[in-house]
Amino acid sequence: MSLTKIIVYDLLLSNPHYSEFIKIIQEYNNVKITSSCYVVETPDSPQEIRNKLSALMDKNDRIFVSNLKAGSVGTNIIGDSQKFMNMKKSS
Repeated sequence: MSLTKIIVYDLLLSNPHYSEFIKIIQEYNNVKITSSCYVVETPDSPQEIRNKLSALMDKNDRIFVSNLKAGSVGTNIIGDSQKFMNMKKSS
Protein backbone atom coordinates (compact mmCIF):
# COMPACT_ATOMS: atom_id res chain seq x y z
CA MET A 1 0.00 0.00 0.00
CA SER A 2 1.35 3.40 -0.98
CA LEU A 3 1.23 6.11 1.66
CA THR A 4 1.79 9.83 1.39
CA LYS A 5 4.95 11.16 3.04
CA ILE A 6 6.47 14.62 3.43
CA ILE A 7 10.20 15.20 2.93
CA VAL A 8 11.73 18.46 4.16
CA TYR A 9 15.46 19.14 3.89
CA ASP A 10 18.22 21.74 4.11
CA LEU A 11 21.25 21.08 1.92
CA LEU A 12 23.75 23.56 3.28
CA LEU A 13 26.86 23.13 1.13
CA SER A 14 27.57 22.56 -2.53
CA ASN A 15 27.89 18.81 -2.88
CA PRO A 16 28.01 16.86 -6.16
CA HIS A 17 25.73 14.24 -4.58
CA TYR A 18 22.87 16.72 -4.22
CA SER A 19 21.68 16.15 -7.80
CA GLU A 20 21.37 12.43 -7.01
CA PHE A 21 19.53 13.35 -3.77
CA ILE A 22 16.88 15.28 -5.76
CA LYS A 23 16.72 12.55 -8.42
CA ILE A 24 15.84 9.94 -5.77
CA ILE A 25 12.99 12.13 -4.48
CA GLN A 26 11.70 12.72 -8.00
CA GLU A 27 11.63 8.97 -8.71
CA TYR A 28 8.69 8.74 -6.29
CA ASN A 29 5.25 9.95 -7.33
CA ASN A 30 5.94 13.47 -6.06
CA VAL A 31 4.76 17.06 -5.80
CA LYS A 32 7.21 19.83 -4.96
CA ILE A 33 5.66 21.97 -2.22
CA THR A 34 8.40 24.55 -1.52
CA SER A 35 12.06 24.94 -2.51
CA SER A 36 13.11 22.15 -0.15
CA CYS A 37 9.92 20.22 0.54
CA TYR A 38 8.25 17.41 -1.38
CA VAL A 39 5.18 15.26 -0.84
CA VAL A 40 5.66 11.72 -2.16
CA GLU A 41 3.61 8.56 -2.44
CA THR A 42 5.49 5.38 -1.60
CA PRO A 43 5.20 2.22 0.46
CA ASP A 44 8.69 3.03 1.81
CA SER A 45 8.73 4.00 5.49
CA PRO A 46 9.95 7.43 6.59
CA GLN A 47 13.07 5.70 7.96
CA GLU A 48 13.77 3.98 4.62
CA ILE A 49 13.43 7.28 2.76
CA ARG A 50 15.64 9.08 5.26
CA ASN A 51 18.30 6.37 5.04
CA LYS A 52 18.36 6.50 1.22
CA LEU A 53 18.69 10.27 1.18
CA SER A 54 21.01 10.75 4.13
CA ALA A 55 23.64 8.62 2.38
CA LEU A 56 23.96 11.53 -0.08
CA MET A 57 24.01 14.33 2.48
CA ASP A 58 26.80 16.14 4.27
CA LYS A 59 26.97 15.83 8.05
CA ASN A 60 25.58 19.36 8.57
CA ASP A 61 22.59 18.91 6.23
CA ARG A 62 19.12 18.39 7.65
CA ILE A 63 16.23 16.11 6.72
CA PHE A 64 12.76 15.42 8.09
CA VAL A 65 10.51 12.65 6.71
CA SER A 66 7.06 11.85 8.08
CA ASN A 67 3.75 10.30 7.14
CA LEU A 68 1.42 13.01 5.89
CA LYS A 69 -1.87 12.95 7.72
CA ALA A 70 -5.32 13.82 6.40
CA GLY A 71 -6.24 17.47 6.67
CA SER A 72 -2.99 18.81 5.22
CA VAL A 73 -3.39 22.01 3.24
CA GLY A 74 -1.16 24.29 1.20
CA THR A 75 -1.29 27.60 -0.64
CA ASN A 76 0.76 28.57 -3.69
CA ILE A 77 2.72 25.33 -3.76
CA ILE A 78 5.38 25.06 -6.46
CA GLY A 79 4.09 21.80 -7.96
CA ASP A 80 0.78 20.66 -9.38
CA SER A 81 -1.85 21.55 -6.76
CA GLN A 82 -4.43 19.14 -8.24
CA LYS A 83 -1.93 16.27 -8.04
CA PHE A 84 -1.28 17.25 -4.40
CA MET A 85 -5.02 17.16 -3.65
CA ASN A 86 -5.34 13.75 -5.31
CA MET A 87 -2.41 12.39 -3.27
CA LYS A 88 -4.07 13.52 -0.06
CA LYS A 89 -7.26 11.64 -0.97
CA SER A 90 -5.34 8.37 -1.13
CA SER A 91 -3.79 8.85 2.34
